[in-house]
Amino acid sequence: MSHLAARFGPPNENRTTDENNEQPPSEENTPVPQQTQKPLPSQEIITSCPRCGAPIPPNQEDAVFTCRYCGFTVAFASKDEIRIHSMLENHLHEQQAVETAQKFMDKGIFRSDVAENARITNVTLRYLPFWTFPVTANTNCSGITGTGLQGEMQQLQNAFKDKQATTMSRFGNLLKAGASAFFETQQQNRQPRNVLVSFSSNYSWPILSRKSTIREISYYDVPVARKIPFDVGRIPSDAEFLKTEYTQDEAKLKVKTEVETKERSIASGKVDTLQSCNINVTIGDGELIVAPVWFVHYTVKGENYVVLVDGSEGKVLGGGKPLFYL
Repeated sequence: MSHLAARFGPPNENRTTDENNEQPPSEENTPVPQQTQKPLPSQEIITSCPRCGAPIPPNQEDAVFTCRYCGFTVAFASKDEIRIHSMLENHLHEQQAVETAQKFMDKGIFRSDVAENARITNVTLRYLPFWTFPVTANTNCSGITGTGLQGEMQQLQNAFKDKQATTMSRFGNLLKAGASAFFETQQQNRQPRNVLVSFSSNYSWPILSRKSTIREISYYDVPVARKIPFDVGRIPSDAEFLKTEYTQDEAKLKVKTEVETKERSIASGKVDTLQSCNINVTIGDGELIVAPVWFVHYTVKGENYVVLVDGSEGKVLGGGKPLFYL
């Protein structure tokens, strides 16, 4: 029912005249009353923390607000408390983050002494928000095999690109794809054949809850085993706290798209020609996890770069460095 129908009600087609059977006045002589729609009540704006009463900044474009005084977290749109809220503790001092970044600078066969000649210009600890979801994907596909090595080449490509896999798992997938390709080349009188393939996958899928991309983070395997309940008192006062810009439903939509893309890529590696692919993705309730990340900015030969270091585990998440430096 539209807003106007809800307010004024539908026209009553069975309406009759009064008891004297008087004819209703003609439409030509009857003035039509102006029906002005009352303005809708404006959405209530949260101006203070519902728990401790601390003031909330007037800019409420973010999806979720976390009070820096008591840690209460609320979704602006629904005004519901985010109860599943965790954090990772920072275990690095500033100098440790810089040293980790410097080791990253010198990696590569065409680089040497980058760290020695680099000038650190800024080091900042930021807490980044991530939504993590339990995901189950069931995939049914059909395709053609026996026409070449397209499927095996896709498997090799997937193994190289799989940022979610551990080093050992990635190496194992490379060996498996290589062995499969070798086996295919040894087959005599190969004939194309139609096949049906079904497989299931389970993930703990993270997504950065920021609309502006941080290009240095292509993927962050959030170490959920290290999480603790969110405690604002464990965040250093000089650290930057980036707010959540996606609601849980918005994050779910992005996760669904990413999972479907990954499953379709896996399916392409199982056949030479993928004909159809049906993917059923089930996503559980999300958990908001705040992670400490050190941003180490440096300059070398007039060029500016930044390296991101995970404050929880001390790993480099990504960053820039000179392509050649000898």
